[in-house]
Amino acid sequence: SDPAGYLERLAGATDGVWTVVEKILEPGEELPQTWPVAGTTGYDFVHVVGGLLRAPAGVATLTDWWQDNVDASTWDEVVVDAKHEIVTTVLSADVARLADVGVRLCERHRRHRDHTRHDVTEAVRALLIAFPVYRTYVIDGVVSARDRAVIEIVLARARAGSTEVDDDLFDFLGEVLVGDHAGQPVADEFVRRFQQLTGPAMAKSVEDTAFYRYLPVPPANEVGGDPGRPTTSIAAFHDHNVRVHDEWPTTMTTLSTHDTKRSADVRARLDACTELADRWCAFLERWTTWCQDHWDVEPDPATSSLVVHTAVGAWPIDGDRLRGYIEKATKEAKRRTSWTDPDPAYDAAAALLVDRLLDEESFVADVEDLLEELLRPGRVGALVQQLLQLTSPGVPDVYQGNELWDLSLVDPDNRRPVDHDLRAGLLRRLRRSDGPTRPVEDDDVGVHKLWLTHVALDLRRRRPGAFGAGDAGAYRPIDIGDDAVAFVRGDAVVVAATVRPATGPAFTVPLPDGRWVELLSGEEHRGAVDVETIALLERVGD
Repeated sequence: SDPAGYLERLAGATDGVWTVVEKILEPGEELPQTWPVAGTTGYDFVHVVGGLLRAPAGVATLTDWWQDNVDASTWDEVVVDAKHEIVTTVLSADVARLADVGVRLCERHRRHRDHTRHDVTEAVRALLIAFPVYRTYVIDGVVSARDRAVIEIVLARARAGSTEVDDDLFDFLGEVLVGDHAGQPVADEFVRRFQQLTGPAMAKSVEDTAFYRYLPVPPANEVGGDPGRPTTSIAAFHDHNVRVHDEWPTTMTTLSTHDTKRSADVRARLDACTELADRWCAFLERWTTWCQDHWDVEPDPATSSLVVHTAVGAWPIDGDRLRGYIEKATKEAKRRTSWTDPDPAYDAAAALLVDRLLDEESFVADVEDLLEELLRPGRVGALVQQLLQLTSPGVPDVYQGNELWDLSLVDPDNRRPVDHDLRAGLLRRLRRSDGPTRPVEDDDVGVHKLWLTHVALDLRRRRPGAFGAGDAGAYRPIDIGDDAVAFVRGDAVVVAATVRPATGPAFTVPLPDGRWVELLSGEEHRGAVDVETIALLERVGD
């Protein structure tokens, strides 16, 4: 009920221990500056770096295909429908409890006594549906400018979306939610319960429902992301990193977690499809149509498309894993089945569809043919993400096992046991040979990723100041065009990476004065460095 107060007590009890909060920031939202924490658990970085690797033209092509062949609804429309469904079903008891408080609140104000329970319930639902972020943090009548702006947006949206509620009821509840009636016990209870309910409403309707319904570009569907706006410009990426360095230099960054819908490596492969959009759309059209013809119940085009996306993104994949993912995805989508109201016939048909597709020899051959084009850019994209995460402002967290290629899907698939002995043995061999000896397209294990992780973390260990707060770790962008991103950390590290692993050309990065060593190859450079995919350079002298 009071996150700021809780975090202050926690900080006092833990004596300065590095602490981050699992706070999901919607695009454009910022963590409250007054919280005594180092930052968040890093979902915002997943959104920013993933969007960097999605080609805008390809995203547009895939979105057109989805809306022409599966569902013409926009992302915003899907979210509104999901929110309405959640607040009237899954959270109906919570809405009713909050409406009870709202009725008691209205009874204490002469101007609002005539509002019925139905009126208040509809107003509460409309406000929850209109909420654009997880919650506000109004305590004891204290409201930030940010939270006041959020409530104003919510009121405008709620009025536009509801014809059953009088404007004066919205006005009154808006006053309550920004703390204008603080000190009145019922008003304080309404604010507290409302703020505790908006988070679950967002989580259950967006990440647990809409993310499984709107799927033109599935890798964009991660917590804190915006599938309706799934790309990140290079300028926006730099702006994000500059702001993080200035305001939250020891926040956590991440790529995969226990809660991501698909691993970073699966996302990177599917992101590469946006660069090969015409080729990918033809494949998707062919095999989604095949799936539509092989249902034992009424065909479901959204699930047909998702089966194809998931099989390619995680290939090679066996039936148990793909069936498990589709079972979870369809039940979370709540279109034809759900956890609370399953449809056994549909569930059996979806599982059988997976088996039929994986048993189709022409599908297997077509996937393997596609991967001739997709495998290398997918792996390069995975390395780009890993490099940018390990060198951008913040403290990087490498999720269990993700030192090697990891094509895991949503839990429980991403919680399978990790072979740490394998990783330790591979690293010992890599250190003896000074890195991988085979090209990335022939690396089916992920030694390139392991070596990159080792080299980058070793650099952070040796040069902590270059990755820390203040001028010593300052983040300075290097402008090298539209197909690659580069930056300097402090005066000791230069990072460069393509953002178009499938189609981007090699590029040249101007270097600050001095001698620089590219740590992945061991080569020395002055003045500039030519880069094919990624580069990590350390200053070694004047």
